[in-house]
Amino acid sequence: MITQFIQLIHQYLYLLDGLPQANLTGREFLIECAILLPKIYSLSHKLPEVELPEDESIQEITVSIQAPTIAINRLLGEYDLYSEVFDPVVDTEAITTTISDDLSDIYLDLKRPLIKYKTGIAANQCIAIWEWRFNLQGHCGDHLVDVLRPIHRLVYNHLVAES
Repeated sequence: MITQFIQLIHQYLYLLDGLPQANLTGREFLIECAILLPKIYSLSHKLPEVELPEDESIQEITVSIQAPTIAINRLLGEYDLYSEVFDPVVDTEAITTTISDDLSDIYLDLKRPLIKYKTGIAANQCIAIWEWRFNLQGHCGDHLVDVLRPIHRLVYNHLVAES
């Protein structure tokens, strides 16, 4: 299951990393996101609960990661912006946000733990799994779920002419 989850993360990162060179329309790009994101979200619920290692000798891995916000914004243009209710249970006021911010935050919340996981060190892999679970139950999960509605609307109501 972890292998399958990591493969999906690689597919998502590859899609966004390749965006500047890809010859995709906004609709084609969003369809790929609409396919990958629910799979990532679904498998995140099956990630094992792990204990964080107590080893204080574990060194933090710091790598500069460039978020793909600008490339996504350029591709989507006027369709990048959308309205949402932050917490539909308690909020009544809509806020304005962007698909590029959502997809970039998801990108960062998946890639940072992946870098740790790929070291092959058991402690780093536990930390990575813990971070994926934590991120997808909170910040990353919120962005992922929130962005699916505007993606759906754009693909089936506003960008249909691009097909």
